[in-house]
Amino acid sequence: MSRNPFLTAVPVLALLTTLTACAGSTEETAEPAAASPAGKPATSRPATATTTRVPVKGECAAADLAVSISPQQTGETDELGMVIITNNGRRNCTVKGWLTLALHNAAGEPVDVPTQNVNEPGAPTTVKIQKGGSAFAGIKWTQCDKSDAACGVGNAIGWSLDGTVKDTFAELDSLPDPEQNTLTMKALKVGTFQPVRQGVVAW
Repeated sequence: MSRNPFLTAVPVLALLTTLTACAGSTEETAEPAAASPAGKPATSRPATATTTRVPVKGECAAADLAVSISPQQTGETDELGMVIITNNGRRNCTVKGWLTLALHNAAGEPVDVPTQNVNEPGAPTTVKIQKGGSAFAGIKWTQCDKSDAACGVGNAIGWSLDGTVKDTFAELDSLPDPEQNTLTMKALKVGTFQPVRQGVVAW
């Protein structure tokens, strides 16, 4: 008896259709990340996304930078700090806007501290950092009592250029010993990148 080739093809076709449908069902549609204008201050908490924005031509890459922070002036509650961003890369590059900073605790976890970008000492401008040179920014944070439930307590400050929380930490100069875990922040304000240090913490 001869076998009908059509009857053989139908199950194969059905199987291929089923496999194709199953494979397609696992696809997810990526949502575009929300963007914020570089020249507009914002009150926020740093995002925790793991993706990073690829720098456009001429912009500084985080891997080429080193960040240090040192206190400049201490008040009853507010403390001012100088942020120095040094270009250790092989080329000149630019930054604009604000550095993202986040307090971290002794376990290396980000601490929830309300953070505001401010136009201090002026609105954002493109700042060129020469190879081996530095840019500057000022920060101001409100100190608090560790017993206050709204007080953020940590021993390190993480930083990034793309608005996300990273485990890249700034060098803390003359700030509390990290082993003591006594760096407190109830609120944090971050000033704009500047080409010189004069006036950066005059606010």
